[in-house]
Amino acid sequence: MGEGVSDCCAAHELKIEVCDQTLGLACTECNDIVRVCWGDEHIPESMWNRACENDADGVPCAESRVDVCALCGESIEVSGDG
Repeated sequence: MGEGVSDCCAAHELKIEVCDQTLGLACTECNDIVRVCWGDEHIPESMWNRACENDADGVPCAESRVDVCALCGESIEVSGDG
C-alpha cells in the first residue's frame, strides 16, 4: 500500500473492503488491498469514486480530487512523478 497502485491494480476495477477498523480499496483482479484510510495513509476521492462505480452500497464523494481523502477529508500530498 502507500505511494502508488501497482500496474496490475491500476488497470482493473476497485472495490470497497472492510479492513480491521477502517475501510480500504481492493483490486477486483488480485484482491490486494491498494489503499486504506489509517494513520498517514489515505484514499483519494478520485479512487473512492472509482470504487463506488462497482459497489451499490458505496456513496461517492461530491468531488473527485486526487489530493483529498474521501473518508477523513485530510489533504494528501501528491507526488509529481506520476
